[in-house]
Amino acid sequence: MAATLAAVLAMRGRIVIAVLATLACAGAAAASAGTEAKPTAFNVRVTSSFVRHHVTHVVRKKDETGCRLRNDIDTRQTIKASTREPVRMTLGEVLRGGKNIVGLRASEKRTGTYWIGWEEGCPLLATQPAERSTTTGCGATKSFYISNSLTGVGFAGAGKFRVMYAGGEPDPFGLRCLPEFYGGEAGLGAVILGFPPAAWQHGANKRRWWTPLSRPKLLSGKPVVVRWKGSGTVSVPGTLNPAGYDESVYRDDYLVSWTVTLTPTK
Repeated sequence: MAATLAAVLAMRGRIVIAVLATLACAGAAAASAGTEAKPTAFNVRVTSSFVRHHVTHVVRKKDETGCRLRNDIDTRQTIKASTREPVRMTLGEVLRGGKNIVGLRASEKRTGTYWIGWEEGCPLLATQPAERSTTTGCGATKSFYISNSLTGVGFAGAGKFRVMYAGGEPDPFGLRCLPEFYGGEAGLGAVILGFPPAAWQHGANKRRWWTPLSRPKLLSGKPVVVRWKGSGTVSVPGTLNPAGYDESVYRDDYLVSWTVTLTPTK
């Protein structure tokens, strides 16, 4: 009887130990899952598109000769830019805005017309010809590279993910497609880049140009795809003295989009 009781107690002891061991393993697994390492770096891919249609029509009233001075520019610019291959970025770099890291290969198509001077048909053109920009290269698609010193891929504040590039690069069209207009303050032979448009970032035309992204989603351990697309018109007076003009239009229509894929890596 005593031997039987001892055997039963021993069996119960082994069962209790086994149950405790099972619970311990389960707890350890749960703890491991709860403390699973968060990603500390990402392979980043970027694609983007920028379309700008600019129109200037500024026409003075007729003078004593019956002629009008015109400032007419109508041009469309399309830039597509993307990473050649995934770019490794640390979590800290993404959270701090990711500036000066991601270079972009780009292609640009540009069309346009440019006329500054007396309107066609005015006899004064014989001695005072209009300024006509070079357009022999317009209509083509040219390749160039956007330096990483001009870009930012990451957060622009808490929960606000964005892509941007801004600054000057050598004009892929050289001097063969409206260099006076696209060179801007940088001068002939350059192209001024602004993604998103500078006018969207301040003043009366300020608007959202980022997309929400939470930190928990970024740290989920899975690839994250972030997208944004926007369009808008920026129009300003073509002259400060509209009474002296028949037309006064200075307008830009924009269509901007980007996609970023962040894949966790070591």
